[in-house]
Amino acid sequence: MMISSKIRFSKSDTTDGFGFNCMKTAYSLRIKGRLDYYPGGENQIIAEGEENSLQDFIAWIKNNIEDTNQFTCHNSLICSGIFKEFDIFLHTAIQPF
Repeated sequence: MMISSKIRFSKSDTTDGFGFNCMKTAYSLRIKGRLDYYPGGENQIIAEGEENSLQDFIAWIKNNIEDTNQFTCHNSLICSGIFKEFDIFLHTAIQPF
């Protein structure tokens, strides 16, 4: 079953390879979506995929961020279907919340 997840976490370093490795992991698990890096280290991933693959992806994220205390994840059965692949977007001035 296809599900969607909105994942939020804190990570201030955008140059450590996390984004690239996140994208590689998403591709290997056939996850579509987007990683949004925001100023100040507040980040968000919108991910869509098969339930088991998405759970593996969420576990990978938790294992590769410094502070899991700032980690939240909300799953939904509603998938937008707008994502064709997994992308990364670095925001320079807009705060998401």
